[in-house]
Amino acid sequence: MQDLNNGIGDLKRLTLVRSDATPAAPPAVPRRRRRKIMWLIVAVFLTTATLYVALFEILLNRALYR
Repeated sequence: MQDLNNGIGDLKRLTLVRSDATPAAPPAVPRRRRRKIMWLIVAVFLTTATLYVALFEILLNRALYR
């Protein structure tokens, strides 16, 4: 087992250097699917934020007219 308490020099030694002969492994999830998931998360966030603001305004106005 390596002693990992030697500081920055140890980090440099542990860094993986990939040569051109060994190609990188393909990602587990295709890029297109990752983008779709990202946009779905953004859409859910924006919808939630919009509903929060709308309900906040509705409840604020309801409290003012009582």
